[in-house]
Order: sequence, then C-alpha cells, then structure tokens
Amino acid sequence: MGKADRRTEVNLDEVQSSIGNFGRWQMWVCFWLFILKFPVAWHSLGIVFLAPPVESWCRRPATLQNLTDEQWRNMSQPPATSGPQGRDSCRMYVDNYTAGSYNEPPAGRSTVACDEWDYDRSVFQETIVTQVRVCLRLVCSLGL
Repeated sequence: MGKADRRTEVNLDEVQSSIGNFGRWQMWVCFWLFILKFPVAWHSLGIVFLAPPVESWCRRPATLQNLTDEQWRNMSQPPATSGPQGRDSCRMYVDNYTAGSYNEPPAGRSTVACDEWDYDRSVFQETIVTQVRVCLRLVCSLGL
C-alpha cells in the first residue's frame, strides 16, 4: 500500500466519522423521504398515460362519413413538412371530394387550415389531447 492509498483511506475514515454510520436517524430520514415523495412520483408518472402522443388529422365532412380513416387521410392530408407524422395534421387539401380516387390525394391542389380534428383512438379512447382540442389548434397556429 502506497502513500496515496493511505491518504484516501484516512480521508474516507474522516468523512465517515464526521457523518456517522447508517443508524436509526438515517433510517428515519429515509423512511420519511420515501413516504413524502412516493405520491409525487405517481403524480409525475401520470402524464405518460394522460397525454401520450396521439396521431390526428382534419375531420372529414359529414357527407364522407362512409370512408375509412385511412381513405380520408390518403385523399385529404398533404405530406408533412416537419414533425413526427408522415402527413400534415394541421392542413388539408381544398377539394369538393365528390369524385376521384379515395386512395390518393388530388394533384396540384392548394391547402387550407383545419378547424376540427379526428384522433387515432386505437390505443387510448380519450386523452388530454382529445379532450382539450385547444392544444392542437395552438400547435397548428404556431407551426410547430
């Protein structure tokens, strides 16, 4: 054992002797910290289940309720310019949607901002995002 090892050993002993060993007081402090922090941890974890990322798209007109979600999205949503989704959830093509293929978007059409949205409810039926639609409207207006 060299001089450096002895110094480290002495320093550890000095620190340990000044704070003491793990005894009744340390056990009591750990117990109360656990009791006080445990509910906060569940509260913080709740947001994972209350606000998961939910895919969204512009709500289809009442005249096209017979289409599946996939058909509607294929013909109405332009490709996304940014973000995690493959399609732009804030805009839709301007079209009368009465004729044409339901599996492909109209060529060369302009887009308009959405007023209302539909959501993917395959995993969660209701979330904060599906209940409070102001969030998506704010995201779309800011261009995030």
